[in-house]
Amino acid sequence: MAEKKIEEMSETELEKDQDLRSLIEKNLKWSQLIFEQNKKIKRWMMWTTISSYVRIFLFVLPLIAAIIFLPPLIKPLLDQYSSVLSGVNSVNNATNMNTNDLINQIKSGKFNLDSLVK
Repeated sequence: MAEKKIEEMSETELEKDQDLRSLIEKNLKWSQLIFEQNKKIKRWMMWTTISSYVRIFLFVLPLIAAIIFLPPLIKPLLDQYSSVLSGVNSVNNATNMNTNDLINQIKSGKFNLDSLVK
């Protein structure tokens, strides 16, 4: 039956059929090329995503480690620094008080040089 249909077809119909087949074959070849290209793009995007996560992990991990491990290591240093600062502040306060006392004594007229020499 298929042979009869082919025989019954005119030459123009056969040419159209061959043209359609050639177009379908070209279309399949292009589809395969596009499919291969899409596979490469998908693989590239996957590795880009993985590398982004690795970069974030490499950035965040040291921060978390610093938050966990640095406070016990820094505490003795901060204690020393605060003791030095408290000493400096007490000296500054004493100097300011003495200066203020001297100013008050000068204003009141009770300024005595002998008290400074002691």
